[in-house]
Amino acid sequence: MRYVNISIGTMDSFLMNKAVEEVRGMGYDIEYRNFDNTDLDEDPLFLAEAVEFISGADFVTIKVHGDTSYCKKFDKISNALQMHHVCMHLSCTDDCVTEAFRDYFLGTDDEYDLVMRYAVLGGDGNFISLIKWALNRFDGLDLEIDPPIRPSTEGVYYPGREVCSFQDYLSELDTSIPNIGIFFYQKQWVTGNLDNVDGLIRAVESLGANPIAMFFNTSEGKIDGSKGIKRILREDMTIDGEPVLDAIINTMSFSQTLIATPGTGDQVCDDNFFMDYGVPVLQAMTMVSTEEHWRDHLEGLIPAEIAYDVVHPEFDGQIITVPSSSTEVTEKGSRYYHSIKDRA
Repeated sequence: MRYVNISIGTMDSFLMNKAVEEVRGMGYDIEYRNFDNTDLDEDPLFLAEAVEFISGADFVTIKVHGDTSYCKKFDKISNALQMHHVCMHLSCTDDCVTEAFRDYFLGTDDEYDLVMRYAVLGGDGNFISLIKWALNRFDGLDLEIDPPIRPSTEGVYYPGREVCSFQDYLSELDTSIPNIGIFFYQKQWVTGNLDNVDGLIRAVESLGANPIAMFFNTSEGKIDGSKGIKRILREDMTIDGEPVLDAIINTMSFSQTLIATPGTGDQVCDDNFFMDYGVPVLQAMTMVSTEEHWRDHLEGLIPAEIAYDVVHPEFDGQIITVPSSSTEVTEKGSRYYHSIKDRA
């Protein structure tokens, strides 16, 4: 089976890689590539190679933040999928975008819903089941597949201890020192990609404050039951009308208060809950580049990083700071976030 995983606006197509390697280790033949829109948009030769590989694929999964227009060359990918009748499943933070690409999935409604649950819930276990489903569907195998696993969608993380609910963690804090929220994506907790969060926790503690490292999904979710950042701030991080947090360090890219308009990439303000909450929000950048590349190049951030971690967050009124972490690559090609110690 030839399988392709693509991310648009999230730069994390590598999250599928570990699951692919595990299924390969079971003895199954998988021809696999993963692509991020930043790579597809910036290198014409890389794009041509990717389109050729996609054209011969059995199955393609695409995860989109906001809208497919974040990928400038998406029309070439879309044309290849349609011309070569490749089965593609797309999930997006905007339900309208997801629905617009339903017909690209060449399967039944039940199959579509199952794949959607695996893709949205995420994590190695769900991704392994997704790949096994694809092997059954496209290679005619008869593998046993586990049902979708529903991980926690929000909570508080601290190294070396079990995940806590917001209420349980807050009840244990020293009330005489400030509470600093550290916001990060739920998918990082699910995959254990947490070195950048650990670095911020250590930095906050060294300055004499309580780190409250909170993972969640930005929007409310029908499939996974996510509460979303707006409800968390108003329901869990507010007591008697007062904010629990004294400041927030946000590691999440893009604007959290804007909703993408399907098909155009235009954005409109929905509800600036950060302004309502009334505490400083610091934008800590997680680069897609390595620390070495960043230090060796005078320009610093690449254009995509400036868009995702500077321009978009400014719509929220956030205080733009410095890169606090990079994206490094293991010998096997897997990517992970790495804390930049002198910047956290």
